[in-house]
Amino acid sequence: GLPLVPAAILYYLGLTETAHYVALGSVLAAMIAIMARPIGMSALLIPVVYLAAAVTAQWTDGVVALIVALVAFVGAASSLGYHRGLMGLLAAALIGSFEPAASGAALVRAGGLAAGSVYGALLGWTLFRGVSLDTRAVKVQTALGYAVVTALLVVVAWFTARAMGVQHGWWLPLAIAAAGEPSLDCPPLHAVGRLAVAFLGILLLASVASLVNEPASRVALLLALLAALALFGRGHAGIRSVLLVPLMLLLVSHDGFDGPGIEYLQTMSLACLFVFACALLGRWIMWTLRPDPGRAAATQS
Repeated sequence: GLPLVPAAILYYLGLTETAHYVALGSVLAAMIAIMARPIGMSALLIPVVYLAAAVTAQWTDGVVALIVALVAFVGAASSLGYHRGLMGLLAAALIGSFEPAASGAALVRAGGLAAGSVYGALLGWTLFRGVSLDTRAVKVQTALGYAVVTALLVVVAWFTARAMGVQHGWWLPLAIAAAGEPSLDCPPLHAVGRLAVAFLGILLLASVASLVNEPASRVALLLALLAALALFGRGHAGIRSVLLVPLMLLLVSHDGFDGPGIEYLQTMSLACLFVFACALLGRWIMWTLRPDPGRAAATQS
């Protein structure tokens, strides 16, 4: 709960929107500082990529180019095992791309993200320095393939969420990027089955996070997910990927879905059915063509 302390104070003072962006920046920066520690300074880019995505959100070519560039960066980082941590930068850009705003409003939000990012990065470099996570680097050729496939799938998910009007639709491309490792520790078909289970878990938790509207219930759910992440996510990348999306949904807004729940679930389920099917096929092709077991796991500490 330490990353949420400044946000809790701001929320108590009535600065609700600022509190949510400070909390988001804190969690994303801490994630980068812990899981990609040698390049942890990149956490300070969180407000920059959010601002760039928010002010260009109506310019489709520009925002898609930004997202693809970040996915390429994440993919390249898999050759060092840092791709999980750098999902924080991609998350900031995807959220910004679904929150179009004039430069003034976007700057205010980016300011909250900047304050949270500094706080979260400092936590990651100091109090959380003893936290260790297993990472698995892959060969350069595998990293390239992973980057290309992930970029294609993320773009498909982004356009699908936009076209179908999925509220807070940024979580769909984020789920595609977060789930699925570039390396394998089992046969490709088993990995696809495991990925399908992860997608189902993401869908269920995202549905709950979106439909819970009462603030106290959302805070309780957020704390429960953070506790699960601390207890079970340290040594399991799959668990971390499943918990990432509902965590982001709870941090970004203090309100859930605004409208009939059944209508929202129908739209979201249809979008997920198409996007997840494309992702499973794309990952299966990637893992079949290059079944890289990854290099020896390296522990970041």
